[in-house]
Amino acid sequence: MKYAEKLYRQLVRLGWNQQKLSRTSGVSDSEVSRILAGKSNPGLENAFRLSNAVGLSLDFMANETLTEDPRLETTGLTESQRELLTLANAMGLRQVTQLMDIVQHLGYEMSLRRLIDARPTIEVLGADPSASTKASGTLTASAGVRRSGS
Repeated sequence: MKYAEKLYRQLVRLGWNQQKLSRTSGVSDSEVSRILAGKSNPGLENAFRLSNAVGLSLDFMANETLTEDPRLETTGLTESQRELLTLANAMGLRQVTQLMDIVQHLGYEMSLRRLIDARPTIEVLGADPSASTKASGTLTASAGVRRSGS
């Protein structure tokens, strides 16, 4: 599998577009476009920046015979560990890092309790909470609404 194909697959996994990759990696949007279209092969510096930005090793990206990144090897893991790794990959590095920081700060037991007891909430922004009314299970107000939870 070629570099461009591996890069594109990882973009899809992360839910990124070319512009997000360009901003994150520091590689120009036009160069990212040429690489993804297969019209250009990245130089070493850009290949490193792009690989790093999407969280894959340069060894994996440059080696056309590899179909999986050796850093993400899952042999020897239990089923629950594999499932956790899959969820972490789907969430993305930034969100997983934030979650791990919270777990470290609160402790495992408290974090687990909060996760299990979590309820979706709706917070009305810029409005007096006492002025909001409940209508068919939802808060209504003329201000913006931010959803959080779960």
